[in-house]
Amino acid sequence: SSWLLSPENFVQPALHGTSSHYSQTGSLAMHESVEATESSKTASTLTSSVPLLIGSSCVASAIAIRPKKTSVRHVACEALPTLSATVDAVASKEAAAAADAADAIAEATEEPPAPPPPPPPFDPAKAIGVTPPLGYFDPLGFCKVGDYAGFHNLRCAELKHGRVAMLAAAGTVFAHYVKFPGFEKTPAGLGALGAPGFAIGFFILFPLAGFLEIVYWKDDINKEPGNFGDPAGWASTGLGGAGAYSDEMRNKELNNGRMAMFSIVGILMAELVTGKDGMQQFGMP
Repeated sequence: SSWLLSPENFVQPALHGTSSHYSQTGSLAMHESVEATESSKTASTLTSSVPLLIGSSCVASAIAIRPKKTSVRHVACEALPTLSATVDAVASKEAAAAADAADAIAEATEEPPAPPPPPPPFDPAKAIGVTPPLGYFDPLGFCKVGDYAGFHNLRCAELKHGRVAMLAAAGTVFAHYVKFPGFEKTPAGLGALGAPGFAIGFFILFPLAGFLEIVYWKDDINKEPGNFGDPAGWASTGLGGAGAYSDEMRNKELNNGRMAMFSIVGILMAELVTGKDGMQQFGMP
C-alpha cells in the first residue's frame, strides 16, 4: 500500500501522460481500496480500545466513590502446600518411623548388662597365718599369686604336720609316765622303735591314720585348708572363743603347730645325742 500511495508511483504517470485512461481508472480504484483498508484498521483499533477505556473508567469511579479514611482489610490466606513440601513431609515421617523401628529393634536385641569384674587374684601374703614377727615367710617362693590350689595343698600339709608335731611333742611327756598294757617294758622316745612291741603299734596306727587321711578327713578345696568341722564339739564347751572357728583361733593353731614341729625335731635330735627322752632331758626321773 505504501508503494501505491507514493506520488512517484501513482501521480507521476498521469503527469507525464504515459498512462492511459484505463490506468488512471485502476489507480483510483486501488486508492479507494487502500483508504477503505486504513479506515477498517482504525475502526478495529478503536473497537479493541473500548474495553480498556471502560475498565479504566470503572476503576476511576470506584476510587472517586470510596469514602475517605476507610481502612482496607487485608485477608491472609494460607497457601496450598506445594509438591516439594508434601514430599519432604512424607519423607520426614518415614524417617521418624524408621528411627523408631530401629530403636525398638535395638532395645529388643540389647545384650544383658556385663557381669561384674572378677575378684582380684588370690594373694598368699594376705591369707590366714601371716602374723608377726615374721609376717609372710616364703623365702623359697613355693606359693604363687593367683595359685590358690597350690596354696591350699601346701597349707593343708602344713596344718597336718603341725597337728602331728603337737601330738608327738605331747606324746613324749605322756609316754614317759604312762604305759599301756603289754608295753610296760617299751622305752619312751626313739628307743621304742627297737622294742618288740613297735611292730604291733605300727600296724595299728598306720592303717588307722591312712583311713582318716583318705576317707574321713579328706581335704576339700571348696573348704578352708584343714577344715574338718568340729567332731569333738569344742565350740559347745562354754570356753568362749577357745573352741570357736575364727581367724584368731586358726592363726593360733598354725603358730602352735609351727612351734611344735621345731620342738619335736629338737627333742629327737637331743635324744639321739644324749640317749634321753624328752622328760629325762629336763632331769625328770
